[in-house]
Amino acid sequence: MNGGPVISIEQLRQAVESYREAHGLFPIADDGQALPGLTWRTIDRRLRDGHRGLPGATSLRKWLDENYQAERYVAPYSSASMRAWVVTHREANGGAFPHVASGEILGANRTWMDVNDALRKRQLAFTKSGSLSSWLDDQFPLDRKKKATLLTADLIISLVEAYRAEHDGSFPYRESGKVAGLNMTWTQLDNALRQGGKSLAKWLGRRYPDYVEVSEQRLRAWVDEYACANARALPSLASGEIAGTGWTWTQVDRAFRRGEWRWAPADSLSAWLDATFPAERILTPANVRMWVENHVTLHGSFPTKESTTPVAPESAWTWPRINSAMIAGSYSWREKATLAAWLDRQYPECRILAPANLHAWVSGHAAAHGDHPTRHSLEPAAYGAHWNWFEIDKALRRETGGWQGRTTLSEWIGANVQPIEDDLQAADMPSPA
Repeated sequence: MNGGPVISIEQLRQAVESYREAHGLFPIADDGQALPGLTWRTIDRRLRDGHRGLPGATSLRKWLDENYQAERYVAPYSSASMRAWVVTHREANGGAFPHVASGEILGANRTWMDVNDALRKRQLAFTKSGSLSSWLDDQFPLDRKKKATLLTADLIISLVEAYRAEHDGSFPYRESGKVAGLNMTWTQLDNALRQGGKSLAKWLGRRYPDYVEVSEQRLRAWVDEYACANARALPSLASGEIAGTGWTWTQVDRAFRRGEWRWAPADSLSAWLDATFPAERILTPANVRMWVENHVTLHGSFPTKESTTPVAPESAWTWPRINSAMIAGSYSWREKATLAAWLDRQYPECRILAPANLHAWVSGHAAAHGDHPTRHSLEPAAYGAHWNWFEIDKALRRETGGWQGRTTLSEWIGANVQPIEDDLQAADMPSPA
């Protein structure tokens, strides 16, 4: 029933304000009584269906978002936004850095405790810091670490040369870990240079002609780290910041398009991923056949669109995803079909219920077991276990699975397959002179 007194927008606003004064938060649908004899759940339902004077086609959450935009807006986390919050805080507090008890972040509808909790719970993919304090140490080393103020060109050169000597001539990057002989990381050193208007990459580029900021090896490492953290899925333009590097995947794509890397013939991130990780990016019949046959070897049966078993070690492909890609013709797949239909075409002798195939399956069973199969035989009828004998008998009785002519398995064998005793007698007969 949707009856009851009309709820005015003014009453709803008053209920929201009363709740905020009592709890310091906005209500949600599960928060109990809103007005005498009226719960927030009822208000949520009436906002959805438009009864009792409320607008309809919305919800309590959406209505609050639309009518309290400034109060409900929560600024997203990013390296740039967090640094801006710190700068604003320092400007308002005599240069002091925020800490977990510093309260609300102006204009963000977050607190510094929220930031610390997000870092502690490893919810921010763009940084490896585990607390607000450690993140501030990384981002503002000149002000947070005394040793950072001692950085000179000669010192940085000596640190870089020591790193190259230990790493076969490779250059250090932001994500290269601790700096040997200095209580800093390369991330902190880079951030110290950035505070001075430079960066580690720019500094190295001016002093070492052979320096390449993003080498293919470094980019592959970024992709592998992303894949390990995302069930072997590969990154895209929407994948955001690359943790600890100062790069985003959008910036990587832009660098490809501008031709900034001499080693990269590709003109986009997508094209480079296609060329570098073809097994993950391009679906080919040869790969699918290989994965199918591995599946049969390991599990004794053909995969289906519901199969949850791994397609291949360290692969982002799953059988449901392959089925969807085949239907859509995506990932360069040309033959639009379901996985099941494609398997029928690729392995007809094992999957199509036809007289010639059934004769071969019955003969194979007789050769292996010394007798003809019955509807109760447990062994698969053919490679891949697409059919068992009970299912075959049922299909013959019902004329399903493409079979024509109602019969039973035993009747069909009696009419179409030579008895085993006759086979033995034929085998014992002497050959003509």
